[in-house]
Amino acid sequence: MSLTYEALSEGDALPEVERAPTRAMVEVGLGGDPTAAPRQFWDEEYALGIGLPGTIVPGNVQFVVLEQYLNRWLDGAGSVRKLQLSLRRPNQVGVPMLLGGNVVRLYEDGQRRLADVEFHIDTPEGERAVRASATVEF
Repeated sequence: MSLTYEALSEGDALPEVERAPTRAMVEVGLGGDPTAAPRQFWDEEYALGIGLPGTIVPGNVQFVVLEQYLNRWLDGAGSVRKLQLSLRRPNQVGVPMLLGGNVVRLYEDGQRRLADVEFHIDTPEGERAVRASATVEF
């Protein structure tokens, strides 16, 4: 069944999804040349040496993951109009990221039907790594 504005209610949960960021995703996010970016994104030994759990996922890659998540949820029923995120702690390359969220507000602005959603990326340990919000139009 397709998602519709009429079927949504404030408080509805977005689907929970697991994504494991790969080195290839990071390389694309770094413009194809990871060595031109800070070493914590591509050099495991360096990342460990500065106290990280391993190489980490750049913010722009996490932004794309969240945008894809929203677009898959919308499944053509609407489009993302505004997307904001706050990076709280690093996500590690190769370690699953858990995505979820909920609808917080439904409203109309003239002819436009809008929904505000809050969503997140959690670590496998349940720590909130990224907080995000978006406005979508149906």
